Amino acid sequence: MKRILYSLLSIGVISTIVVFVSNAFFSDTETSTGNVFKAGKVDLLVDSICSYNGQPSDECGTWGSINLTSEKFFNFSDIKPGDYGENTISLKVDNNPSWLCMTISPTANDDVNSTEPELEEIGETSENPFDILDGELRQNLIFHIWADVCDTAPAVPGDDIYQADCDKEISNNVFEGLTPLTLADSTQNAFTGNAGEPINGNQNYYLGFGWSLPSEVGNVVQTDNFIADILFQAEQSRNNNNFVCPKINNVFFDDFNDDNADGWWLGYALKDHLWGNWRVKDGILIQDTGDDGVMALIENHQFSSQTIETKVRVDGPSGGGGVILWFQEDNNLVAVTLSGNGLEAAENINGTWSNTNYPYPPFIFGTWYELKVVADSTSGNLDIYLDGNYLITHTMNTPNRTGQSGVINGNAGGAFDNFSLISN
Repeated sequence: MKRILYSLLSIGVISTIVVFVSNAFFSDTETSTGNVFKAGKVDLLVDSICSYNGQPSDECGTWGSINLTSEKFFNFSDIKPGDYGENTISLKVDNNPSWLCMTISPTANDDVNSTEPELEEIGETSENPFDILDGELRQNLIFHIWADVCDTAPAVPGDDIYQADCDKEISNNVFEGLTPLTLADSTQNAFTGNAGEPINGNQNYYLGFGWSLPSEVGNVVQTDNFIADILFQAEQSRNNNNFVCPKINNVFFDDFNDDNADGWWLGYALKDHLWGNWRVKDGILIQDTGDDGVMALIENHQFSSQTIETKVRVDGPSGGGGVILWFQEDNNLVAVTLSGNGLEAAENINGTWSNTNYPYPPFIFGTWYELKVVADSTSGNLDIYLDGNYLITHTMNTPNRTGQSGVINGNAGGAFDNFSLISN
């Protein structure tokens, strides 16, 4: 045993000596230098070629592939019944596959001036200089939008001609209000027809955007002015598989032209529960009971974040009128009204009222105003607009930010028209 152990020890010693003598270690070195993370980009570029009554025109937008600043697709100053036009709009995202959405936002539909021929039209009234939404041009302009994709000869994509059995129609009507359109998202693709397919980077996609004012419209649109914003939105598709273009949900609109208040609960005064004298007459909703806070609410619906808008008229300095929202019961609600005190933002939290008055514009009683409130139920912020102009953001303290919406007035009485609500 000892001999064997010695032998082993000897081998071990020799091995140790060999190891220390040798300096030729096997080795290898690999170096990766200048590692970079560079963000890609989503840059939407837009170009446009237009025509007016079949001819090139300086009154519509023609430009190359650019980022939009002050460019206008349409800028017509003298259109007449029978006129028509078309813009071929090219959209290209530099340089990633993206979702693509489009939104048309009317901002004015002004009567501007009432000519004698216009006033002779049935139901036409004189221009209200304080109302930018009293025109008839929007209601009579027809817009036709399509994905210009047809490549069956002689047609080619972007050729500004709608091929009914080949191009893909997106919309063909008048714009009633805010109009979101899906060009490509996780649910549909207007260009390919394949749901969930984004548009490719660095590739042109063509939209046809036609308009017409029918010959039979007549004098009712004389001097009217229709203005709208057109928004294109591109968003990356990678790691964003469920993206959906903005939609308008739970839209409620009533212009009362059907001479009824279907869909409304025509209610009572908050103070004493006396019923209001609500009625629809000549296409407007009227309430003239001399009482405080008489409500009319949309039936069977509750809203949280919302855009609520109405034309409102207050008939005397002792009165007030406006919109009501987040109504849960008489002791929990929010109201924004025009009154002799100016603009008033009020809330009732569990029976305790809180009022804030803003002393403008001042108001001319008996005059129509367009009141809009954009309510954020998360923050409690109310963005308040009058006649299309932003006035102020008022923050409500109430934690009760879901409820019914509608209109409210009192004392001197007044009227409402063109009420709309969009759930945000």
